[in-house]
Order: sequence, then C-alpha cells, then structure tokens
Amino acid sequence: MRDNDSEADEYVRQVIEEDQDHYYDEYHADESVYQEGDNEEEEEEEEEIIDEGQRRRNEEERLAREAATRLAEKREREFQSELDRMDEEQKKKALKQKKIDGRIVQSVLKAAKHNNLYGILGIRNWKIRIPSREINIASLIKFTIPGISIKETSERDIRKQFRTRAMQIHPDKNKDGRAQEAFIAVENAAAILSDKQQRNIYDEENKLYRSNRLQANRRLMTTIILSAWNVIRRVVKILKTFLGPFFVPVSIVLAMII
Repeated sequence: MRDNDSEADEYVRQVIEEDQDHYYDEYHADESVYQEGDNEEEEEEEEEIIDEGQRRRNEEERLAREAATRLAEKREREFQSELDRMDEEQKKKALKQKKIDGRIVQSVLKAAKHNNLYGILGIRNWKIRIPSREINIASLIKFTIPGISIKETSERDIRKQFRTRAMQIHPDKNKDGRAQEAFIAVENAAAILSDKQQRNIYDEENKLYRSNRLQANRRLMTTIILSAWNVIRRVVKILKTFLGPFFVPVSIVLAMII
C-alpha cells in the first residue's frame, strides 16, 4: 500500500513539475513576444520622429526658398523702377553693373549649393606643405630637415576676403535680385571659417567626402572598363566565328584604317 502511495506521490510530483515547466516556457515565450513588440513599437516611434524631423526641415527649406524668391522679385521690381527714372546713358551703366553683380551672386550661390565655404568667399583652401625628412649618411651623420609650409590659407586671408566679398555682395550695393540670399551665405561661411575649431571640423568632413567620392569614381571607372572589355571580347569572338580564316587579315586592314 505504501508502495502504491509513494508511486502516486511521485506521479503527482512529475505532473506538477511538467506543468511548471510548461508554464515557465509559455510565460517567457509571451514575454519575448511582448519585448519584440515593444522593440518594434520603439523603432516605429523613432522612425516617425526622424520622418517628422525631416519633414520639418524640408518645410523650413521650402519656406526659406519661397521667401528668398519673393525678396528677389521685389528687388528686381525696385531696380526696374530705378531704371525707369534714368536716362539712356545711366541705364546702360546700371545694366552693365547689374550683369557684373549677377555673376558674383551666381558664383556665391553655386558654391553655397555645394557647401563650398571657401568658394563662397572666392578663395582656395591652400595647404601646400613639404613634410619633414630624416637624412642618414652612412649611419654616421643623421639630421632632420624640418617641414615647411609653402602656402596656407590663414585666418587673416579669410577675414580680408570676407570684407572684399561683403562689399561686392551687400544688398545696398549689389543690384542682383538674390544679393540678400548670397550675403547671408557669405556671412555664414565667414563665421565658420573664422572659427578655428569649426574650420578644422569642416576641413576634415570635406576631406572625407572627397576621399569617398574619389573611391566611388574609381570603382565606377573600373566597372566601366571591365564592362567595355567584356563587350570587346564578345565582339571579337563573334567576328572570329563569322569571318573564320579571314579574321586576321580583316583585323589588320581595320587597324591600318584606324
């Protein structure tokens, strides 16, 4: 009888343990589902925040473009009114100067579109430097030639060019419709390049961008060359099959003609 009771107790214990294991597995499975659901919701919220931020930036850029366009149209109307009050000689001079002003403005805005801060100010970022070099003569005489800078754009150059550019592009002097927009771009460029820390950050980002672009161009050129070579090989193979024994003389004739 005791054996039967002990067997029954053992059976009950196994059933309880199996139920507990089953409950534990189901609980953690549900918990992982909830966690995955929470992660997906968090990712969706982050994407919505990013999308909303991008939409806001796009809207701000659109409004800024519209404001710049309205201001340009207003300035053009004002210039036309000034022309109406001039005689022929004055009109001729004013139109000639406006053409010069327009070229300067277009140059600034083109550089601003490509985020070329140096181009906005009308200067080049010169960094021509000869690195230091160690000289070793027969392991007896050793010395180092220090590096020297041949040409480097200084903060003084930037400030000087900013003053020159500001005078050329100032809306009170420059009669182009988009002079105000260009003047803001000049001020922003000068503010960044005049700050040593911001200028270094800009130079490093620009250097990385040029490096990535150069690598991309190399990969593209390699792909084009390989594709062209494969096409040439297929054409040669087809010509060999079609011309048979006449392939070599025909190729020689074609080479002489070319």
